[in-house]
Amino acid sequence: MAAQKLQTAAVLTDPGPEAKFTVSRIPIPTPGPNELLVRLSCTSVCHSDVSMARGFLGPPNSILGHEGVGRVVAAGSNAVYLIGGEGDASSLIGRRIAVGLLRDLCGTCDYCLAPPEHASESRCSAASSRA
Repeated sequence: MAAQKLQTAAVLTDPGPEAKFTVSRIPIPTPGPNELLVRLSCTSVCHSDVSMARGFLGPPNSILGHEGVGRVVAAGSNAVYLIGGEGDASSLIGRRIAVGLLRDLCGTCDYCLAPPEHASESRCSAASSRA
């Protein structure tokens, strides 16, 4: 059996005014049929992240920084629609994309299935509890 590939992440372990993070090695996920796995080149910390660190949003044990730029390293079988692409999932590998204001997409709700106004837009809220 092959060893599971790991990544390094700063995990929010104790939200609050003096938020604490732990640098951990965690498994690299395998994308589901409607998901992309993006290796980020850079990411930012926005107000949502600050609110999570302070304990106002989201669950503990979160990895912050959900807005970034990177390259697709793996794609689910139905993921081409996520960035307005055509063809099969392999056509997405290596493609540089921006990820904005989302963490996950469910791929099944009306918001996910409606054509986006532009390729980077998503209005899905159903997946926000998956993090």
